[in-house]
Amino acid sequence: MSNSRLFMAPDGSSERCSSHGAGLGIILANKIENNCEKDMAMLGYLPYEEAGAVGITIVKDYRLSRVLKGLPAEKAGLKEGDVIVSVDGKTPADQHDLFTLLFGKKDTKVRVVVRRNGSEMPFEFTRAKISEMVQRK
Repeated sequence: MSNSRLFMAPDGSSERCSSHGAGLGIILANKIENNCEKDMAMLGYLPYEEAGAVGITIVKDYRLSRVLKGLPAEKAGLKEGDVIVSVDGKTPADQHDLFTLLFGKKDTKVRVVVRRNGSEMPFEFTRAKISEMVQRK
């Protein structure tokens, strides 16, 4: 018997927790998988089916280089060229921090402030399932 679960990281990478076993071996295999899942959660990974995102691509200066049509960021009014200033009231320290702030569980709200044409503008929207992002790329 084999068990496997996919996890997503804030940067979009993925890892899989797997276990294999038969008979009494499945008990040990499941324990190993459960430990793997706990480790993944401690590292900031979410199970694929719970992961959410907003539908944007960002370049180094926090500028939106792509806003996917029909997804949360676009529906809220974000546009290519907007520069992210803060996420949920926090100013990102670097690109990795920005990804971590934007990443979260599906169906949770996120507040983003962007700079557009010299003015700061607040937006709030709900993260969509990662699988919706994959289908629209």
